[in-house]
Amino acid sequence: MGLFSYGNLDGQESSYEADLGINSTHRKKRRRRKGLSNRGMKLFAGILFLIGMIGTSIIAARLPQESTDADLGTLSAVVACLAALLTSLPMYAWLLVRGFEHTARPGVYFVRLLVLAAVCEVPWDLATWQYQRYSTSASGIVGSLYGSVDAHPWLNLYTQNPVWALALSELILMCLAWIRRHQAPTEKEGPKQYVWYSAGTAWLLRFLLIFAAVMWTWLLNIGQLGKLFPLGLMFLLFVLIFYGLRGKENTSMMLAAAVGALEALAPAVGVLILHFHNDDEGFAHSWTRWLWYPATVLMMLAPGLVACWGLL
Repeated sequence: MGLFSYGNLDGQESSYEADLGINSTHRKKRRRRKGLSNRGMKLFAGILFLIGMIGTSIIAARLPQESTDADLGTLSAVVACLAALLTSLPMYAWLLVRGFEHTARPGVYFVRLLVLAAVCEVPWDLATWQYQRYSTSASGIVGSLYGSVDAHPWLNLYTQNPVWALALSELILMCLAWIRRHQAPTEKEGPKQYVWYSAGTAWLLRFLLIFAAVMWTWLLNIGQLGKLFPLGLMFLLFVLIFYGLRGKENTSMMLAAAVGALEALAPAVGVLILHFHNDDEGFAHSWTRWLWYPATVLMMLAPGLVACWGLL
């Protein structure tokens, strides 16, 4: 999922700046020069994601139907690849929040993610059906609706690709920004032109919005891998942590690490890596950002085709 091509090239204030009534020319922020740039973070997360896709496709294809017949080496390789995939989750969540803060057109960003999610559905099914066949669960509304959770190579309705979680998270951030923009101003904020509801009503709307997002992610099994790895729910949680505590980086990193430690420890390692970032884009040319979109599709499609066609 190495994407997140965003920018604020037209000189408009970002959505985050507009929420707080901040003019970008008056912000004073010390830039971090040491560490991974955005490009480096995307590349690192993309490599981890690719390793995860290889584990759920090519290596999982070597697993027998009966779990008791699986050899320890193959199982260990699959677990290691899944750990790499989980490590990339907080990185992608942080990049999404950072992209939302710096883009002046979040709606366009959302549409891009929607299109990418639709394109990635079949590649995701190809890349994960071997693992899903080995470790699927009958629990979940989607599996019950369609009568079977048996994974199929080209179209598996039991699970949806995790890019849908990115699109849903972007939509949630847009709604949260809209709620903040129209709620009664706090002491730290200046007067607002349009105030539609009180702070208490705004908190209620936030709760209902987040509850609905969690329910849709759970009901549709977005990013679900077998029984143990709800990638969609984990990603949404990381996004909410990074966005809700966006002005307190140390606090958000510690909380995200604590939450990540609850899921096989690997996401906590991703948060540790994420902490060593800098404020540089790292892109020599703006057009190189667009390469991440086809790269995301290929990272799912190539391992899936190899596993399905038995090329190895």
